[in-house]
Amino acid sequence: MGLWHHEEVRLTDKHITDFQNLYLESFGIVLTKEEALAKGIQLLSLFEVVLKQNAKTAKLQQGGNNSSSPLEGMINNKNYSHER
Repeated sequence: MGLWHHEEVRLTDKHITDFQNLYLESFGIVLTKEEALAKGIQLLSLFEVVLKQNAKTAKLQQGGNNSSSPLEGMINNKNYSHER
């Protein structure tokens, strides 16, 4: 199994293939492995920004509690890949 990564983001070949299939089903466009990797990393980067903002909002709504939530742990570790 190949493992592609950029900085802390790691995507397996299966993740990339799944993304290629979803993109084809959604947009009717065939992506190369390199295009799918680049777009996948861009998508995960967008999710990271959104999740960080949601975590900040939730923390403010809780009165600034400094305890780390599982969501914050995932964001801080950038653990985007799953083991098979």
